[in-house]
This record gives sequence, C-alpha cells and structure tokens, in this order.
Amino acid sequence: MRRIILDVDGVSADFVTRSLHTLVALGGPQLQHDDIRTWDMFGSIPREWEDRLVAEWHRPGWCAGIPLYAGAQEAIMMLREFAEVVFVTTAMEDAPHWMWERDRWLRQHLNAGSRDIIFAASKKHIWGDVFVDDKVSNVVEWHRAHPASVAILWDQPYNRHEALPEGVLRTRSWEQVVQLVSRPA
Repeated sequence: MRRIILDVDGVSADFVTRSLHTLVALGGPQLQHDDIRTWDMFGSIPREWEDRLVAEWHRPGWCAGIPLYAGAQEAIMMLREFAEVVFVTTAMEDAPHWMWERDRWLRQHLNAGSRDIIFAASKKHIWGDVFVDDKVSNVVEWHRAHPASVAILWDQPYNRHEALPEGVLRTRSWEQVVQLVSRPA
C-alpha cells in the first residue's frame, strides 16, 4: 500500500481564514485569503498585529476552531482506499493546547487515528510515496530527501510566485491528488 504524507494547515485546514477572522475580531484590518502573499502571513499583515494574533493562536480552542477546506474530508476518505494517509504537522511553539487540539481536530474531521498523526517541524525526515504541503521550503527539502517519491505543493496565493524545482508538482485540486495516488505505483 502506498503512503501519502499530508501537511494539515494550508492543505486540509484553513489556518489563514481562521487567522483573518480573528484579526478582524481584534479590530485589525479586514483582509481576504488572497491578500496573504507570503507563507509568513506577517509579511502581508501589519506587524503591529503580530503579538495580539499570535496570542490568540495560543488560546485554548483556537486550533480546534480552524475550518476544514471544502472537499478535503471526502478526498482523504478516497485516498485511504489506495494509500495509508499520515498527517505530518508542526506543533505551534509555546501553545500548550496546540498539539492536543490538533490531534482531536484530525480525529474529528479526518478520522485520523493515533498512528496517523506525526508532529514534526522538519518533514523531510518522514518517508512516503507522496508528500503534499503548502510551504515551498518543506516540499523542496522533502523532494531532495526522497527524489524517487512524488512531492506536491498545494497551491495557495502565498506560494504562487515561487518557482519549483524540476520534479515537484503543484496542485489546487484534491481530485488531482486522488488521481495521482490511485494510479498503480
């Protein structure tokens, strides 16, 4: 059985929209998802809001309230017909509730079990046949470490301007990921 490694935020969890709604609730500027042009969203959000927004990310319940991207749940169920699906996500530093809430979020929304969740900041150390992430540096590093496997960048407004090395794919579609994984190896 093939093994697909999926990042969470920016691939199946809409961290950006949750952050932007939180920013508005704090009295900050009203921005759209497409306004975020850098992976570090504070390249697009005024820095004076950074401490307040980060403090909200660290509050109990914030991670648990991140919305699921449309189509993610159904596609991941389909992927499980062809592959073992493992979620590899980075724990937010200094947020004592983050890992527990992320674990529960993955179980609730994507039917993940304890063996399906790995917390790792350096994702290149996790082997799989396919890796999907929204952060260019993660995808490039993973591709270098696993050149015989398939590395896919999940297209987002904040990564569209970045060139990818040969052999790294880009997608905006769960259907494309499912199609790629369902092909015989």
